[in-house]
Amino acid sequence: MFNLAIKYQPAPRKETQIIEPFLQSLTAGFKYVQQSPRLFESMLLTIWTNFFFEGFILAMPYLIQHNYHGTATSYSTALTLAAIAGIFVSLLLGKLPQYNTMNSMYRDFYLLGGAFLLATFFKYLWVFIVLVILYGFARSAFVIKINTVRQEASAPEYLGRVFGISFFATDLFSPIITISLGYGVAILGEWTLFLLGTLLIMGMLVIKVISKQHKQKSLLNE
Repeated sequence: MFNLAIKYQPAPRKETQIIEPFLQSLTAGFKYVQQSPRLFESMLLTIWTNFFFEGFILAMPYLIQHNYHGTATSYSTALTLAAIAGIFVSLLLGKLPQYNTMNSMYRDFYLLGGAFLLATFFKYLWVFIVLVILYGFARSAFVIKINTVRQEASAPEYLGRVFGISFFATDLFSPIITISLGYGVAILGEWTLFLLGTLLIMGMLVIKVISKQHKQKSLLNE
């Protein structure tokens, strides 16, 4: 319905317009991202946070049933509340765009990682459901914030390529976490939360250092 409601007039295509070859366009896009400190940092954040998000969503049903003694109803309730939290934060950030920054993303994930570490030691279903709600809140907030940062940092002619590369980065490590945690969650149990929280916080710290070094190198090259 929203798509049908959008009214626009496509710009006429010029016959003399030269279309850049696919590989050349892709290579130019990667170089553009690599040369932009903010875009480079945004891609690292995308890779690592999606690794975390996919790991948790994979472990969630097993943990609810085997470690927190919940039911299918508990699982669906947790996901519903996470979705509501995601809608709420979407509306909130739409009204408060000043919070759509790189620094606020780091704060979000430090807090979320800390919540995962803390929740490991409280083996209650309601604590786990609160964690799922925080996950839904953080994931939706990240999508809005990271796309805002990318849009602001990208030149119009590179915007499509930047977002295309971001989609590639999003799924880059998904198979690894799917295979490893698919087997590991049965062994680790609730300590899966501790592992994910540790990986999230350590990943943020490492990305911060790498991004700072990359920015300094980019300044020297200029």
